[in-house]
Amino acid sequence: MCSVKNIFRGGAFRCLENNAAVRKVLENENYKSIVVMARWTVYLEGTLFDNGEGGVEHNATDLWIDGGVSGVDKTRDLSVRKKAVALSYKNAVLDLLNAGKKVILVYPVPEVGWNAPSYAAKKLIHTKDSSVSTSHQKYIERNADAIAALDAIGEHTNLVRIKPEKMLCDTYIKDRCVAVVNDVSLYFDDNHLSNAGAQLVVNEIMKHIAR
Repeated sequence: MCSVKNIFRGGAFRCLENNAAVRKVLENENYKSIVVMARWTVYLEGTLFDNGEGGVEHNATDLWIDGGVSGVDKTRDLSVRKKAVALSYKNAVLDLLNAGKKVILVYPVPEVGWNAPSYAAKKLIHTKDSSVSTSHQKYIERNADAIAALDAIGEHTNLVRIKPEKMLCDTYIKDRCVAVVNDVSLYFDDNHLSNAGAQLVVNEIMKHIAR
């Protein structure tokens, strides 16, 4: 899936063109396994993340307006737009599967709301505790429709599902999704995994690529 920056660069909605270009490259038979990962929920919902505990995602660029994604098609009813977006997810993955690719589909990464390393540093100064986490229930509620859209793709022998939620939520801390563990930030901002966090996901991905 194309990134938000690519979608809205120059004020032009070019997601379809970008995705078509990527798919054309991936038709190359040398690409056997394709990892598909995106901020599924942001694109589907058209809103940024509020963790309900004071952590509200902000972005300094003009891509975001009033907590929403600038450029989202608001000419259609929300439910209609979401169905169209969900269908585009399904079709994009099915196109790759039908082309004989092994698709490793990465589900939504838990969002943080706070800039994890910065928030952890401030917390450490004041409380001597650098741990940062968010509600697992909030993750479930926020990502329910996006997860349902990915589940709706169905089963396929060449489709592998990787779920970061299983690695980060209700594991280190009960009912919480961790962002910082043992003074190590698993994110480098409020939604992107750091090398340490990404390694958890990559380890799972490589198990399937190795096969």
